[in-house]
Amino acid sequence: MIRIEEGLLPGDMVLLWRINFGNITNEMELPQYFEYRYGVDTVESFKLLHEKELIRDASMYEVLGVISVPILKRILKDKGYPVTGKREDIVQRVRENISEETLAQMIPTRLYVITDEGKALLDKYPEIIKRHGPKKM
Repeated sequence: MIRIEEGLLPGDMVLLWRINFGNITNEMELPQYFEYRYGVDTVESFKLLHEKELIRDASMYEVLGVISVPILKRILKDKGYPVTGKREDIVQRVRENISEETLAQMIPTRLYVITDEGKALLDKYPEIIKRHGPKKM
């Protein structure tokens, strides 16, 4: 596979595109096609995307969006806060009352977020995603 000017392989770009969906966490097992189709080791690709500052680790408050309500309620209950309300209310209560440092100790999930530089790179090479991304049915 040929690298683009910025040193990434098409598989790295597809991974960057997937991260842009806002739901890729450290607990996910990514599809094996990254390796057999693109020749990309996802662990190494994540490192490369981090080094080039195309992605970053989300803040713990950003992670709350992918944490289930029962877990959020358990965190609130453990800290003595009310657990009633809709998801938005519960997330807001966690943000207002529990520090990111405390959440980091309680929640093992980490979310990856694309940076503005990463978005600009996706915009620069749309043909890679068109060629390697989802196919029209």
